[in-house]
Amino acid sequence: MKTYDASDLRKSLPHLAFEFYHFGAYRNLLNVASRFGACRSVVDQAARYALLLHFRILIDFFFRSPKDDDVAVPHFLVLGGFADKYRPPEKIRNIEELRGHLNKLLAHFTERRWKDPRPDMSYYDRHFDAVEGCIAAFVRALPPDFNEDLIKAIERYRKRDELCG
Repeated sequence: MKTYDASDLRKSLPHLAFEFYHFGAYRNLLNVASRFGACRSVVDQAARYALLLHFRILIDFFFRSPKDDDVAVPHFLVLGGFADKYRPPEKIRNIEELRGHLNKLLAHFTERRWKDPRPDMSYYDRHFDAVEGCIAAFVRALPPDFNEDLIKAIERYRKRDELCG
């Protein structure tokens, strides 16, 4: 596993903010997609795929050992106090099966799309709370200055989206 120092990890925070914010934003959007009337199915599909893409990235960040230049939770253990405070609420079982379905759905066009039954959204949805819990635990465990930087980056996305109505 490649190692990163605090400076590198700080640079990762705006990118984590992007993933954390958009995971929640698309999850919320799916709950209100019905307001789009005739375009509902298009908006729903776009939000669903975007949510699953962020979900796929976050399950690796929270639940897999990093490979090559991946950055994941274990890298943050070098930050003072993080290891003592980070307590993820739960693990996701069958992570490799879940990843395999997401990889084939989001990044590959193979015969598996019509030959193998694909899981419906409820298959993924039952794991979303676990990821949200991990995000909350991660944010709480960060040292105060890192936590502040991450929250500020997330707020920039919220403010940007407020301008959209």
